[in-house]
Amino acid sequence: MGSQKQIELEEKEILRRERQYDSEVKKKADADRYSVEQEAAANKAGKGNVKRSIEAPTDTIKKTDN
Repeated sequence: MGSQKQIELEEKEILRRERQYDSEVKKKADADRYSVEQEAAANKAGKGNVKRSIEAPTDTIKKTDN
């Protein structure tokens, strides 16, 4: 009967460690991934705006034939 109690205690410890892992590692990784995705989306949107602001209007460029 003592070994059954030991098994139950070990199972509870495993569950506790899994919950701790979830809170410390998985949630942090999810938050980091979300942050990177948001930054990438912002960069992608920002680059499109920067590109348009750098391009010169075509009516102000003089073409010369040499």
